[in-house]
Amino acid sequence: VTLGLLGVLSLFVILYTFNKDLLSGNVGLDGLRAAAGKSGGFVSGGGGNAGGGGATGDFSPTTNGSEQANRSALSAQGITVNKPACTTAQMQEKTPSCSNLADLPQSVLSMLVQLKDSCPGSVLVVTGGTEPGHKSHGPGKAAVDLRIGDTKLDTCINKFPSGPSLGYCTATRSGLGFIFCNETGTNHWHVFK
Repeated sequence: VTLGLLGVLSLFVILYTFNKDLLSGNVGLDGLRAAAGKSGGFVSGGGGNAGGGGATGDFSPTTNGSEQANRSALSAQGITVNKPACTTAQMQEKTPSCSNLADLPQSVLSMLVQLKDSCPGSVLVVTGGTEPGHKSHGPGKAAVDLRIGDTKLDTCINKFPSGPSLGYCTATRSGLGFIFCNETGTNHWHVFK
């Protein structure tokens, strides 16, 4: 009985840490229904061209996970983020000095974990997520930026098969269902579907 109670308490702590909404029974089905109504299906990853410049698109929230839940899930896998979370005010700026992970699609989070597992000993640092200031990033879009410079990670990514030729990339690789673009003039891998 004591072990059973400890197991239940442990499960509660884990759920509370990663997603408090699961404890209250709110698993986000209303948001998924709304997203399905808008797009004719579930939110899928976006593509498009990478690059800097002003914010493009609407940065209204979708239902792909809270900032803290996504950061915690990645942190538990040894994946870090280079900047603090964005405030509401920063999400209205054209180029905020923050990184936002709220509303990243599950496919991006899963790919990051797979990449960490596929590249043992590498250091993954997310440098761009759903914050404004990117042409192809935003809530619900399957795009993320990763820091270049960790030898093990860069070597691992460069072993992926060559990707499509894109004018804004010095090199592209295809792996884990994503395109890894060594974006010209930046110090990051732009990773997108």
